[in-house]
Amino acid sequence: MAVSFVLLTGFCFLAYGCLSAVFGSGYIFGRIAIAQSGAVAGGIIFTLLAALLVYVFRRFISFIDIDTEAKTITFRNILTIHSKTYQFADLTGFFDTYSVSKSGAYKNIYLLNQNKAEKIISGFYFANMDELQAALSGMPYLGMQKDSGKISRRALVNKSILDF
Repeated sequence: MAVSFVLLTGFCFLAYGCLSAVFGSGYIFGRIAIAQSGAVAGGIIFTLLAALLVYVFRRFISFIDIDTEAKTITFRNILTIHSKTYQFADLTGFFDTYSVSKSGAYKNIYLLNQNKAEKIISGFYFANMDELQAALSGMPYLGMQKDSGKISRRALVNKSILDF
């Protein structure tokens, strides 16, 4: 979260600098001079970094709706407004695992379809993982898996995850 705030602040200062150099007097905060060509280069870099940030985080910015009566789970992406609904019966089951990062350990839930990860719900982005797992009780639970590194690498290349 702190890293995201620092990146956002940096992007805002870069955008302000580029705009003041191109459309203003060429001075940032009245002290730092920047050439118009430098502002154009900074604007291009800013645009590329913003596009990269949106591209990377687009798959994690979503709402998850679980309807326990209809036995469906819907993922709605906030950026693209694309939604995908899965029936519990269409999925093989789910399991959970823990991953570790600098900010601590967090739970991941893998939704499986034919032993491949259809969707991954990460506790790094969602705070209510226990509620989500409880709502998935209508689906077969395949247990807690320990080797999260191997599982995430296999999910990344869409290989079979669990060895039954």
